[in-house]
Amino acid sequence: MASEQVLTLRVNEKPFLLLIEVLQSALEARKLRLNVGDLPAEIGRVEVNHSATSAGELTMTVYPSDALLDFAAAVLAGQLDLTIVKHS
Repeated sequence: MASEQVLTLRVNEKPFLLLIEVLQSALEARKLRLNVGDLPAEIGRVEVNHSATSAGELTMTVYPSDALLDFAAAVLAGQLDLTIVKHS
């Protein structure tokens, strides 16, 4: 009988959630509402660290996308016309 291998998946979402919290605070401070259509199509990216895979661990880190960072910068700068933010 083949032995079972266990893979532990660890997800670090802190970088992504930190930006979301800052963005939420900025929107609330300016009394702005965000529609889903205002967000860029790509809001995050995932980086996978394979270095510990042989030890049975896989770590993924979720980061905000460049487009979401640009969007958040516009909100933080007080740019109310968010439609002029160009997404790459």
